[in-house]
Amino acid sequence: MLNAVGTGVKVAVFDTGLAKTHPHFKKIKERTNWTTEKTLDDGLGHGTFVAGVIASSQECLGFAPDAELHVFRVFTNNQVIQEVCIHFLSL
Repeated sequence: MLNAVGTGVKVAVFDTGLAKTHPHFKKIKERTNWTTEKTLDDGLGHGTFVAGVIASSQECLGFAPDAELHVFRVFTNNQVIQEVCIHFLSL
């Protein structure tokens, strides 16, 4: 039988971080910053959105709300904004 709620599953999110006080996550096991910015917080919301699709436990449930989240902030706010601008300018 499939584990439909993610119990016992560990998920890593490599993105822009995770909002510090977001109430929808119940199993945040790790938050680390691998950028030059001095924050773990998600200044753009993209990493928080991705984590929510995976493991939100309130309102709009993620695919695996009981999964353990390990969040690695690997993109700065400027890196993401620059990539979006470069993409749209090249169209």
